Amino acid sequence: MKLTLIKSSLYGALIGIVFGAAAVFLLGAVALNTKDPDSLTKIVAHLARFLGAAAAGFAASKFNREKGLLVGSLSGVIYSLLLMLGSAFFDNNFKFFLSLLFCLICILISALFGILGLPKAKSSLARRKEIMKRGYNR
Repeated sequence: MKLTLIKSSLYGALIGIVFGAAAVFLLGAVALNTKDPDSLTKIVAHLARFLGAAAAGFAASKFNREKGLLVGSLSGVIYSLLLMLGSAFFDNNFKFFLSLLFCLICILISALFGILGLPKAKSSLARRKEIMKRGYNR
């Protein structure tokens, strides 16, 4: 299943948003079982954001199957823009430079996981066997 670069990035960003939302709920449930859950709200929010970025890059790379750095970075940009738009509309104290810093971190994480999501290369022995099979089947 080989999709175009932008389509793979959009799907990856969508999966990252869904994964990030699920991470917020799961980490929030864990935080509620601590003595002081209010002290963990920022940590939970940032951790969920970064987990969503990792999922976005990994999923986009799995969809595209090549160019992991590029497709991971592009999905990280889309994911970050969606989060930045959401925080600009729904947050009363929007801080542009802090938000931009977190967007850059999300893009880097997404690019890294885009590289990690690429299909693994075959070993030289497996490639040699495949070439030998093709040569004898003629």
